[in-house]
Amino acid sequence: MKKIISILTCFLYTLFLSGQTVSVSATKMNLFYNGLPNPFKVVVENQDCNNIVVKATKGEIEGKECEYIYRFVDSTVNSTTTKIYVGINRKKTINWIDSVEYRINKLPDPTPTINWKMISIIREHGLKYYQENSGDENYTLGIINEQLNFDYMLYIPVIQYSIKIIRQDSVIFENKQIFGAKIMKNIVDKYLIAGKAGDMVIVYDIISQAPDGGKRRYDKLEYQLK
Repeated sequence: MKKIISILTCFLYTLFLSGQTVSVSATKMNLFYNGLPNPFKVVVENQDCNNIVVKATKGEIEGKECEYIYRFVDSTVNSTTTKIYVGINRKKTINWIDSVEYRINKLPDPTPTINWKMISIIREHGLKYYQENSGDENYTLGIINEQLNFDYMLYIPVIQYSIKIIRQDSVIFENKQIFGAKIMKNIVDKYLIAGKAGDMVIVYDIISQAPDGGKRRYDKLEYQLK
């Protein structure tokens, strides 16, 4: 009987290689992401998981019991490929059965945002109202860097940003190269909550630490106080 090998990362198609039926399932179209842990599962018909061996031409694989994580980390690479080889371990001799090729892509840029709605609520109703209705006595405002339209919720950490407040074409406050994603409480209190309607808040030079080890810089965020 032919062995049926399944490598699942989510898409469905069937290959006929080396006289064996190989079934591959992947919603990512056989795609791994540079810097992320990429889970996949390997099943070989009539074979115990303990007998299955996998290797890759690039990157690293770890796992057991048919469940594996593939990792490739290189910030200088935008796109490349790797092959996942599947073998059967028989008395310390590995019989390599087949392989499936995967693309490795750079993770698309996430979208930085700021929860300005919180400031609008506080400006309109007061801090006490916000605290009583949200249960958040230590309100904070920060830059959220979300990977939109991804397979799962993924946030990329912001490590630095700059901020300035403009009033009638004049810069009334500016703080450059602030480390982290949190907008400091004194800035929120003095310039956002107590600021004047029409003041323009500009957050710029936003830098995040990408999973592939590189740094990403994003366009500025602008918000006008109401």
